[in-house]
Amino acid sequence: MIIFFDKLPSTNDYGLKYGQDFQDWTVVWAKVQTKGRGRLGRTWYSPEGGLWFTIILKPGRALPLLTLSFAVGVVEVLKRKGLDVYLKWPNDILIKRRKVGGILTEYDAQTGILVAGFGINCNLDIDDFPIGIRDQVTTIRRELGHDMMLYGLLEEIIKELKPIYEDVVAGKALRWLNAWRERSRSIGCSVVVTLPDRTIKGYAIDVDEQGRLLVRTDFGVEKIIAGEVKFIE
Repeated sequence: MIIFFDKLPSTNDYGLKYGQDFQDWTVVWAKVQTKGRGRLGRTWYSPEGGLWFTIILKPGRALPLLTLSFAVGVVEVLKRKGLDVYLKWPNDILIKRRKVGGILTEYDAQTGILVAGFGINCNLDIDDFPIGIRDQVTTIRRELGHDMMLYGLLEEIIKELKPIYEDVVAGKALRWLNAWRERSRSIGCSVVVTLPDRTIKGYAIDVDEQGRLLVRTDFGVEKIIAGEVKFIE
């Protein structure tokens, strides 16, 4: 089932608040998000023309590898559209070092609701974004030179993600973790990780079976689950 809104503050917030009222795999789709957000509480600019949606899931537990696994599915769909996309840990979808999309998964332990939010810059121009981020983003329109039917893209992504979700829930996420490694350009990069209490500099060597980024430093290997991560390709 797809629930469509002309405008919502955040599709993820809606899914977390009302998820118990809907069945598994209900999709919350908004033409515009007024308070879209990404990782670490950052603002996710979501004007009309993008594809902004959340899938409501009810696994009853957290799924640490779901973000990375779902990212593989989105990349496969976009590649079939002719886009040269790749992944950056933990949740960015890039073209030529510019962000074209991202994924934010959140789990509510009290309700057992997990929401997977997706933002894809589709039928937009660079000038549609705030000046401060225009050199960091791109859009499908910019890359392909034409617009895309949003509903068709949404349907194709959902179809791609369902078997991935079944594998992750069944404990078979390793194949998707390996697929993420193949589609990522994060491994092998120098990184700077800013944490609340310190800054880590090192070399990204892998992701582990919990989806944590492994960074080799002069003092050993750090396992990164959060923080501001800057990759130097």
